Amino acid sequence: MTFSIKKHLRVASCNDDVVILDLKTDQFHILADLTAERLNLAMKGEDIALAQALEDAGIVEPSDEFTPVLLHRTNGFFEQRWMAPLVDATCALKDKLFATAVVARTNWKLKRSSMADILGDLAARPSDIKLPHDGVQRLAVLMRALNSAFAFDRTRNQCLAYSYSLVWMARRQGIPASLVIGVRTKPFFSHAWVEYGNEVINDDEKLREKLSTIAVA
Repeated sequence: MTFSIKKHLRVASCNDDVVILDLKTDQFHILADLTAERLNLAMKGEDIALAQALEDAGIVEPSDEFTPVLLHRTNGFFEQRWMAPLVDATCALKDKLFATAVVARTNWKLKRSSMADILGDLAARPSDIKLPHDGVQRLAVLMRALNSAFAFDRTRNQCLAYSYSLVWMARRQGIPASLVIGVRTKPFFSHAWVEYGNEVINDDEKLREKLSTIAVA
């Protein structure tokens, strides 16, 4: 018998730990000293004791398909202080007004929604469209406008609020940007950023090396 991770959970391997994000409760859980290799053995049904323990904990369920969890080893120092990105671009008044409305919407959304709702909201605005030739320049304009409006942010998770706002704005203009959430352990830390064309556009370009990706929308 094989097993799969339950649909409302997202899993990432970080060095020798496994991190689980529950989209229903917005909580992270760490399975310390559990490697991706051993987790995969359990999901393939080759480590029955661990598979049973994971099923009892509500993490996995019987499945006809096996999808392996990939091992990711983080490296490099990550600065935990978040700051809005520096952008060399100008924006019009209408862009600032648009960004201000989006920041207000994001504040309302994050206070009343689960992570599942946030990811589902972005999934409703597909990102699998062709990259526009001026996408990077247009994103720079949106970030400049968002930087001006972000003084009105009142959330407790600025990296998520900024990244979600930017992706929502970009998708509205036909730019297929993606929201990415990454984690690391020892100590535990989670962070959100935006990617466009598989490149980080509003943060450290090496984030994929420094953090393990646990969710993408």
